[in-house]
Amino acid sequence: MSQYLHIFVNKDNMFIPIKWSGRSGAMYEMLEHYAPYEKIAQVTAGELHDVYSTYEREVHKWTDHIAQLHKDIELIASFGNSVDDKLEAINDKKDAIEESENILRELQRALAQLDLLIDIAEDSIAGVRIYVGIACGDNVTINDVEP
Repeated sequence: MSQYLHIFVNKDNMFIPIKWSGRSGAMYEMLEHYAPYEKIAQVTAGELHDVYSTYEREVHKWTDHIAQLHKDIELIASFGNSVDDKLEAINDKKDAIEESENILRELQRALAQLDLLIDIAEDSIAGVRIYVGIACGDNVTINDVEP
């Protein structure tokens, strides 16, 4: 059975599901450390900031990686190899660029969502808290909070 990371907002002991992410999603990877199995736990604004900083560095790494792949293509074109060899190497780099750009887009989308969660968690006036859990379903109650 597939496991999903569920994200809830909590206000006045009501848990409202706002997002879920499968195991292959960036959000799952970002928050799984804080999410108990078949329970939920609060994640603080500080913890969310830490996660954001970590994955912001990942975005920079992927951006640099893509730039390097583009430079590699320029370099390959200057090699003395046959045209067929050059084209094959360039196509391999282009495939790597496409895959890397997909990863980068997913990370950027997850960071935007994480930024929204941070805003919610920092809004002390609203009194809303963020909770996460793995394989907990959408119908959670105060009894599902990990002690």
